[in-house]
Amino acid sequence: MSPARHLVDGAVTFPAAGPVGTGATLPRPDPCQPARPVQLPALQGDARELRERARKVVAVALLDCSGSEYAADGDRQMFRMAAMRSLARLMRRTGGGAMHVVHWGTRPVHAHGPADVTSAFKPLDQALLHDPGPMGGNDFAAAAELARRLLADAREDAIGLVFGVTDGLEPITDRMREAVDTLLPARVHMLMVPGDNCPDALAQQWTALPIATFTRLPSDNRAMAHAVGAVYAEAVGGRLPVQTGRVPAARTLHGLLSARR
Repeated sequence: MSPARHLVDGAVTFPAAGPVGTGATLPRPDPCQPARPVQLPALQGDARELRERARKVVAVALLDCSGSEYAADGDRQMFRMAAMRSLARLMRRTGGGAMHVVHWGTRPVHAHGPADVTSAFKPLDQALLHDPGPMGGNDFAAAAELARRLLADAREDAIGLVFGVTDGLEPITDRMREAVDTLLPARVHMLMVPGDNCPDALAQQWTALPIATFTRLPSDNRAMAHAVGAVYAEAVGGRLPVQTGRVPAARTLHGLLSARR
C-alpha cells in the first residue's frame, strides 16, 4: 500500500494550532452565512461508462463537528458541508449513486442516508446544510467505524468513497489506523479545513494512516468542491476539467495525488 497522496508547498508556513484533542465544547457561534455549493463542470470521459459507475458509488460524508470547528478561526461558515453539497450535485448529474451523512465530535451520529442523489436529492441537501452545532471533542476512529458499518449494507459491487472533512486537530492512534484499514476496499480521503489550523507535525501523522489522499484546504468553497470532485472523477473513471486561475490552490504536503494501491 502506497502512502497517502498529498502536496508540498515549501513556501507556506503553517502556524501552530492550539492544544490537540482537548475535547472542549465551545459555545455555539453567532449564525454565519453558510458557504454555498459549487456547480462543478461535467466530467470528461465515456458518458455511458461514467453513468454505470456513478450508480455504484456510495459516498460517506464524515463531517467534523467538534468544538474547534466552531472557534473564531474554525469553519463557522460550514465550508465542509458545502463541499459535500457540491459533490452530491456532481453525483446527480453524472448518473446517480447514494450518500450517507455522519456528524462526529465526541461520538458520531448517522444524520442521514443512504440517500439516492437523484430521487432523494432535496432531503439529502437539507441534511448536508444542517449544522448540528458543537459536538464536543474528537473521535475520528468511531466515525470511521460507523462508516464501515454503513458501507457493509451496500451492494457487493459498490464503489465506496469515504470523505473525512476535519480540521485535523486530533491525535493519531492505533485505533484510528485499524478503523481506517478495515474500511478497505473503500477509499478514504481526508480534507483538512481550515488547512492552516493543522500543525505540520500532526499533518504528517495523518498522512501515515492507510488513506488514499490527504489535502489541506483554504476556507474556500471552490477549492474544496474541486478537491472532492477530482477524487470522485477518478473513482468513476472520468476527469474533472481544471478551471485555471479560478480555483485557489490546495495546500498539501508532498507532490500530486497518487494512488493508494
